[in-house]
Amino acid sequence: MDTITFGLFHDQKSAENAINELSHNGFLSKDISIIMKNQKIGKEVCKSTGAHLAGELLEGLIEFGFSEEKALIYEKYIKAGSILIGITTIDTASTVKQILQRYQAIEIRSLKKNTVKR
Repeated sequence: MDTITFGLFHDQKSAENAINELSHNGFLSKDISIIMKNQKIGKEVCKSTGAHLAGELLEGLIEFGFSEEKALIYEKYIKAGSILIGITTIDTASTVKQILQRYQAIEIRSLKKNTVKR
């Protein structure tokens, strides 16, 4: 079953490094999404890493599958400048979590795809 794993990063460089390592470990760029406050910089990150923007703050978080309550918490981090990365995988969430932790991600969590609201 597909899983989406999320992590928040406080800086762009850490987020880019995590995305690059995920790609190096065989995760497809089409399965990596980013939500961040500055959409212009987000587009640059996506261009350099192959990831894609998942949408505007609250709507993007709810699209990822967060409850509205949890989405509001993450939205506060994002409005303060953090970057949220979401990676869709099949049974490899533990590998993704290890990579996200290596680059100092916080608030790491995974959701089964059948719980994701689309």
